[in-house]
Amino acid sequence: MKTKIYLFNNTPKDSWNYKNGNLVCFAIAETGEVLASHMCSSTYFMKGDLIENRPERKEQWNKKFPDGYEIIELKDGETPPTDVMDKNEQLGLKEKQLENEAG
Repeated sequence: MKTKIYLFNNTPKDSWNYKNGNLVCFAIAETGEVLASHMCSSTYFMKGDLIENRPERKEQWNKKFPDGYEIIELKDGETPPTDVMDKNEQLGLKEKQLENEAG
């Protein structure tokens, strides 16, 4: 089964960055793993900046997801499903724990 990869803009619409075309966009897998980020001038360019114009990234994702992947481009203000964001939070907590254990 293909892995879902969500592309979304994480910049609040009422922020200075949004109003001035500094959008922080992400590609996150349904596993919660952040695969890429990019500062885009517009969500129009988000897909190209994160994957379409990045042959090396396509190659990495093809290796990582041998069953394929499905790109889901979210609209402004939308975020990935709650379960995906919860998985992302858990990955972050695990990473912090490993960093603390490593000293």
